[in-house]
Amino acid sequence: EFPLILPGYFYQELTAKRFVHLSASYVMPVALDDRLQLRLEAASALLDYVRGFAQPDPWQTGVGCGLTFTPRSQLFRVVLRYGYGIGAIRDGERGAHSVGLLFQYDFEQHKNPGRPRG
Repeated sequence: EFPLILPGYFYQELTAKRFVHLSASYVMPVALDDRLQLRLEAASALLDYVRGFAQPDPWQTGVGCGLTFTPRSQLFRVVLRYGYGIGAIRDGERGAHSVGLLFQYDFEQHKNPGRPRG
């Protein structure tokens, strides 16, 4: 089983027997010696829905952006993301927003502060 990740859609919102998934992202530094980065992303999928879970359109698409901050120590990383699911159905209407916050802590970096991060 492979995950289908589309910006603006909930985890496991779409149920398909098989799908073709296309995804693209662009990351660029914006400040602080590359420790603050902006990410732009888009993803689309053609789905073969499981019977009983079909939606009006076999194509589902989402777009999004995010900011990533990593301190000089590289002990952690914080990511704030926004996504818009173009075809996601909410309350009978198309289009859905999502916001996420991710905190990632590197325990190995904490044990070995001189180790370069890869």
